Amino acid sequence: MKIYILGNGLIGATLADQLSVAGHEVTVISRTASGQKGSIRYLSHELKDIAGDASLLSGADLLVHAMSSSSPASSMNNIWQDAYDQILLNIQLFETLSSLQSKKIVFISSGGAVYGHPLNEKVDENHPTDPVSAYGVGKLSAEKYLQLFGYQRGLDYLILRPSNVYGFIESIRKPQGVISYLLNSALNDKPFQLWGSLDNHKDYLYVEDLADAISQVIKKPGQLGGRCYNISYGVLSSLGQIIHIIESITGKTIHLNQGEEARFDVSNIEVDSSLFKKDFNWQPKTGIEQGISLIFEKHLQQP
Repeated sequence: MKIYILGNGLIGATLADQLSVAGHEVTVISRTASGQKGSIRYLSHELKDIAGDASLLSGADLLVHAMSSSSPASSMNNIWQDAYDQILLNIQLFETLSSLQSKKIVFISSGGAVYGHPLNEKVDENHPTDPVSAYGVGKLSAEKYLQLFGYQRGLDYLILRPSNVYGFIESIRKPQGVISYLLNSALNDKPFQLWGSLDNHKDYLYVEDLADAISQVIKKPGQLGGRCYNISYGVLSSLGQIIHIIESITGKTIHLNQGEEARFDVSNIEVDSSLFKKDFNWQPKTGIEQGISLIFEKHLQQP
């Protein structure tokens, strides 16, 4: 299958490697990478270029959209720009994709930001969506427009809402996500800025497990079906537990600077992915301690 992946960050890069090994023809479109790496083709374009250019997407049997230019924190610095990037450009992208013969897209949303502060102990796909950040509003808006294009234009889509994704980032000096920031603090003897409580707990999903979940979607024959699924590991970990794991693995002490909890952060949430696990016969394999150990080992192997 010819699969195009938008985004070459943690999710896009990991998925591209997995799908290439599985024998798919993979093209990655991102802001920076270009050329060829093994069997993977890279094209350098921003979303604003991709969104209105049908020729860039016309060769794909399936598009996986994992491109994002913001986070809950950064989205609040320029809400207008975030709305343009996450909503208006995605509308244009969905319209362009709807004009092609192959109209299949897997959209990577967010399993925390779209729900806001949870009302229930576990948050399934039927939980109310009340985002508390521009990032969450943008992801949810893109989901709604994708549903609209599915209904009006026949776009075949699947929405995935992963919990907090973590994994190996080649440059630890440009960390993404709390686990990478904590590792950066430990390995470079930098204080970690803590916003809120060490008791705040979330579900942390190793990126290889997320890529495997997306691979299960691709393996399933037929239409994607216009569904929405949570993807999670299924075990909560507090920040205090994660810090203890990182200190044990690295042999370093992480020094904390305490600050008040940010209003844009969803601090305690358990994302329920039992529906996806049942429908796609999928189970994650990597617990938090093993995942952090794998990341640390990869950093030790770097030249």
